[in-house]
Amino acid sequence: MTARHGETSGRVLLNEEGWNAACAAAAQEIAARAYDMTLDQMLARNRCRAWIAEGRQVAMYLTHVIGQVPLSETGPHFGRDRTTVAHACARIEDKRDEDYFDNGLMRLEALMMKRVGELKMQRLLTLEAARAAGNRDHEITIEKPLIIRTAKGRFYTFQPVGEQPMEAQPLETRQPADEG
Repeated sequence: MTARHGETSGRVLLNEEGWNAACAAAAQEIAARAYDMTLDQMLARNRCRAWIAEGRQVAMYLTHVIGQVPLSETGPHFGRDRTTVAHACARIEDKRDEDYFDNGLMRLEALMMKRVGELKMQRLLTLEAARAAGNRDHEITIEKPLIIRTAKGRFYTFQPVGEQPMEAQPLETRQPADEG
C-alpha cells in the first residue's frame, strides 16, 4: 500500500503501515519536485539515469532518516529491498561532504520535517476526534480549518487535507482576551 500525497486520511495514519506509506509518499513527492522527475521515473524498476537514481536515493534517505521508517519497511514503498535502502542512505551521507549537496539536502530535510509534523498533527487530531466520538473505527473527516494555540501564545491554522497539503499558517500573534 502506497499512499499518495493528498490521499492520506487520518484513519490511514492510525496504523503503522499507513504511517510508513504516508512518510514514503511525502518523501517521494519532495524528492521528485527537487529533481524535476515524475513519480513513475522515481519508482521505475529498471536502471536509469544517475540523477533519477540520486533522487530516489534522497527520497529513501528522507523516508528512513526524517520519517523514521525502518529500512525493511522503506524498501517496499520504492520497489526495493532493505539493503538497497541502506546503500542509498550511506551514499547520501557520503555526498553530504560536498557543501552544495549538503545545503540542498538540508532544505529537503526541512520540507520533510514540516510534512512529517503535519502528518503527526493530522494523526493526533484524528485520534482525539475518534476518542471523543468513542469509536476508533469511525471515519473521521475534518472539514473546517482548525486554529491551535501553542503554549507560547502563537496561533496556527490548519486547513483540511484535500487536494492541497495541510499547511500551518501563522496567524497574528495575539494574547488571549482577558475575561473580566
